[in-house]
Amino acid sequence: MRLSSRLTFIFKFIFPSVWLLGFSAGTLILLTRPNERGMAIPFGLATIIGALVFSKACFPLKSVLAGRDGLRVSNFIREIEIPYGQIASVDENKWLNTRVTTVWLKGDSAFGPELRFQPYTYFTLLVWKDHPAVVELRRRVELATERPSA
Repeated sequence: MRLSSRLTFIFKFIFPSVWLLGFSAGTLILLTRPNERGMAIPFGLATIIGALVFSKACFPLKSVLAGRDGLRVSNFIREIEIPYGQIASVDENKWLNTRVTTVWLKGDSAFGPELRFQPYTYFTLLVWKDHPAVVELRRRVELATERPSA
């Protein structure tokens, strides 16, 4: 079962690259024009702030599939498996419309102690409700902790 959005690749690589290249190019163009150098500062700041935001929100995104025994997690270069029993908690950012979800692990993995993914598209105006992908993942983690593997 796919938990992450099919647009993960676009949000991880394409959108930030286009945005950063566009603002960087705009900054450089403004720097080469003497009459418009004053606008280069806001463009430069937007480029730096954008890079910081993307480094926290977009670059860490993973593709996540829920299998029978655990998660298959990919960063589009490498794929690993995380058993449900290794998941400590699942948090969802309900204030972002993309509902970025963080999976906290009990130990370290090849991708670190936390995994971030953007769940598949699910339209609702009930911002207080959990995303169905988060509900399903929490259910699987709960089942795995109730019956530990031998």
